[in-house]
Amino acid sequence: MATRKTGGLDPQIVREIEKQTQKQQEIDNRRTKQKLIFWSLIIFGTAMAVGVAVVLSDLAEW
Repeated sequence: MATRKTGGLDPQIVREIEKQTQKQQEIDNRRTKQKLIFWSLIIFGTAMAVGVAVVLSDLAEW
């Protein structure tokens, strides 16, 4: 592990802060993935709806 200046803090406190920081980063990463999946589904669903509407309108004209 890289040595850092801790400003006289207890090493156990520093480890706990690092653990909490890592947990927060994992939560943020999960949220980012969830947003990506959500918007991907929205875009895919919209594209499918437009595709179906185009096909149905072509069939109606035919």
